[in-house]
Amino acid sequence: MSSKNYFIASGMLLYGVTSYYYSYFSAVREDPATHDLPTQDADLSSTYDNIAPNFDSCVASSEVLGLVNWRRRRLARQARGNVLEVSVGTGRNLKYYKLDYTWKDWYANTQYAELRRRKVEHEAKLKAMSDETEAETPYMPEVDIDLPLNSPWVEERLKAKELTGADVRENANRVNSLTFVDLSAPMVDIARKKFERKYPGYGPVQFFTQSALDTLPSSPITNRVRRQGGYDYILQSMGLCSTPEPVQLLRHLSGLAHPSRGKILLLEHGKSYWGWLNRYLDSTAPRHAKNHGCWYNRDIGKIVEDSGLVMESCKRKHFGTLWIIEARPRRDADGPAKTPIEAEKPAKVLGQSRVEESKGKQDAAEQPETNTNKPGLTSRAWNGLKVVTGIAGLKDYDVGRDKKRSKKDD
Repeated sequence: MSSKNYFIASGMLLYGVTSYYYSYFSAVREDPATHDLPTQDADLSSTYDNIAPNFDSCVASSEVLGLVNWRRRRLARQARGNVLEVSVGTGRNLKYYKLDYTWKDWYANTQYAELRRRKVEHEAKLKAMSDETEAETPYMPEVDIDLPLNSPWVEERLKAKELTGADVRENANRVNSLTFVDLSAPMVDIARKKFERKYPGYGPVQFFTQSALDTLPSSPITNRVRRQGGYDYILQSMGLCSTPEPVQLLRHLSGLAHPSRGKILLLEHGKSYWGWLNRYLDSTAPRHAKNHGCWYNRDIGKIVEDSGLVMESCKRKHFGTLWIIEARPRRDADGPAKTPIEAEKPAKVLGQSRVEESKGKQDAAEQPETNTNKPGLTSRAWNGLKVVTGIAGLKDYDVGRDKKRSKKDD
């Protein structure tokens, strides 16, 4: 690299680091009391109504660069059977579901949708003509259009009364019904239009504009799901950050899931591994919640634990701020959920053992005649860096990191 390019790259790096730390320290030192900022229990649903038209364009680039779309796809592709998605928003997960829908179905149903639109327009024109008082009108409407009640996709599946063993196994790995819920009416409207454009004529599917804490209205799909014991998969992406009652929400979703095979899949953002990053999130969270309706500094792991769900897997990306969790309702074989005091006991014991271990190492270091493996300069610098950045204070309940450690130990 030439000296000119070297200085340009160094200047850009210096500018980026300086800008970052300026915004960081400005946010940390700013007094939140000087602004009219919301609290954690505030209702921020109106914020999503305002940002709904521009929401996709605002988050599209950041989700692509952060591979969030790829993680959405992996999450939605796990869903099968009767699926419920809460906090659907503008439907950023819709295109990733594994549906029994081909391009031939899309073409046939698109033609059906176009004929249905023409039929509605034709009926509207006939009604307008009947309301006119003039005896003659220069406009003559088209001939009436005959259409079946259901779309070709639904009609084809209604005719298939008998399925082979291979068909049954194939359908078991696909989605049978879809239910979408969100509190923001403009976002639900955008999500519905997206789904109708991508999967015209698909069914059964339903959209509800309501809080996920409320009981779902009676409908053919929800009644059938209730008779079967609950939903097979419940998805939520970026929803725990926007509700004032995240623990109660997860408890409610646990009651909607099938008790024996139900799964709850979460894609959330919250606290990080790093202490300095958590301090930044805590200081900027009120303003972010006011502008975007999202508290991105919540402790997602603790929320899941307090809800009583059994966390089967947990992965954390983006310095620990992106949580990918697979949980399920608690069963009789699991025993009762631990109280907060009982849940803290193992952490305290583990912390005491670490203190005793570090004390033993310190005592050994004070005896140079017996301590032949004294850490070098590199090890001491790395240990100091871990203390400064906060790596040494990682959460003990992080299932994802525990699994990685166990794999390395094996």
